[in-house]
Amino acid sequence: MKTGFTLIELLVVVLIIGILSAVALPQYQKAVMKSRFASLKPIAKAVKDAQEFYFEEHGYYADESALPDLAIDIPEEVDVEIGEVDGHDYVRVNHDKLNNSYTMYLAHSENFANNIYCEALSTDEQAKSLCVAEGAQADPTENGDYLLYLLNGNSTGNFAPAYRDTFSGSSTQCDGSLAATDFCVNSLFTEGAECIAFYSWYSGCSGSTFDNSTCYAAYGDGSCSNSTFTNGSRCVVSGTAGSNHCEGEYDETSCCEEQSGGHCPASAPKC
Repeated sequence: MKTGFTLIELLVVVLIIGILSAVALPQYQKAVMKSRFASLKPIAKAVKDAQEFYFEEHGYYADESALPDLAIDIPEEVDVEIGEVDGHDYVRVNHDKLNNSYTMYLAHSENFANNIYCEALSTDEQAKSLCVAEGAQADPTENGDYLLYLLNGNSTGNFAPAYRDTFSGSSTQCDGSLAATDFCVNSLFTEGAECIAFYSWYSGCSGSTFDNSTCYAAYGDGSCSNSTFTNGSRCVVSGTAGSNHCEGEYDETSCCEEQSGGHCPASAPKC
């Protein structure tokens, strides 16, 4: 009588192992991520409490140079950031193997006072899922490359636009007529600067702020769109190709100008 396993039996065993691994591994990874994220919370709370005591004594929060003096045990794989940026006083803690941060805003912060957030890299689906699993209360707030999911609190606030580039002066500062890319997006144009978005199929100059400046849109889709126009700025639409050019917010001194068959959006005031 022969003993041993047949090929079919071995294949069945391998298949079962593969199925179990496919189910168990993602759950294990999620458990590890949650454990790492949970380890950040007591560290952030200790640093925040120290900051509030410091404020009561001095009338302002300590900067990052004072972090070693707080006598808080911080593991090597954990990074702690404290600071104030544009009215945001916060404690941010992250783990070097996570694309997440646990962020606590301080009691005297101009924005988001006492709010607690789970931050996630916007391109990392696992990081975003972790924040949702932590009990995010609302749709996330965008801040650069990160999404902030509210875990606790209801204080309001906002973030200043994260400009990629800044242009100023009376001459053409951003000429995209020969550039095959979505050039000069999320930029700031001031003091007569100009953005020329004349390349086909691209959304040049979109998401920007124009202050006493001009955006020239043609071809493509969405050139100069989702932008803000203030202090006598113009958005000039020319050509008949493309759509959604010059959509955005205009103050009472700014307007959209039509040239060479171009059409301003219905929501924009005409020059």
